[in-house]
Amino acid sequence: MNIHDYYKTIENKKDFDFFLELLYNEFLHKHEYWENDTLESYLEALSGSNNSTTEEESKIEPTWSYIAELLLKAIVYE
Repeated sequence: MNIHDYYKTIENKKDFDFFLELLYNEFLHKHEYWENDTLESYLEALSGSNNSTTEEESKIEPTWSYIAELLLKAIVYE
């Protein structure tokens, strides 16, 4: 299953748990495509991508799908 399509379908914690498995497998088998392939760079990117939200986006109640999207963005966010 393609992780970049799957995250859009996440509706609950069980779906999110499966997403985390996909994310882990993506890192194990395709880490050469990860711009941020160390914990330090990944967390820095995660922080940066989350802090660059607009005022309108900051009012959105986070969903499991939104959290998954943030985790995916951090793979390549600079």
